[in-house]
Amino acid sequence: MTAVFQKRITFKNYEERRAGAEKMIKEAKQIGLLFSHINLSKSKIDLSCDILISLAEVLKVQDTEFLSLELSGMVRKYPDMTQDHLTILLSLRDDIGRLAVRQLVSEIIPERRDNLKGNAPRSLFSEIVVPTGVLHNII
Repeated sequence: MTAVFQKRITFKNYEERRAGAEKMIKEAKQIGLLFSHINLSKSKIDLSCDILISLAEVLKVQDTEFLSLELSGMVRKYPDMTQDHLTILLSLRDDIGRLAVRQLVSEIIPERRDNLKGNAPRSLFSEIVVPTGVLHNII
């Protein structure tokens, strides 16, 4: 996940994006299986694997018309996901320009929604800090 949000992964076309997404899904399932055999705390491991799979599903979407639907579901599932997280994730796609990314992100997560209320559920997105230098290169 860190590689995604530090933009160390890039894709040039849909085929690369799809292959990368499928690899992420496969590895997330392998990680989940490994930790289930070790009997570690399932909740955090399962959540991490679910997040990786959700990120991959966003990358796999081929038709950009369905992208906002996929992102809306993801933000509902992980309410601590920020505009920065979404911006980085969408910037990995080769089929969406900067202006479209900004517009889509502002529609999915309204401006001040980034400040979560204290009782909102937290996932790993709360722990992932997006480096500011990465964002400046995108926006």
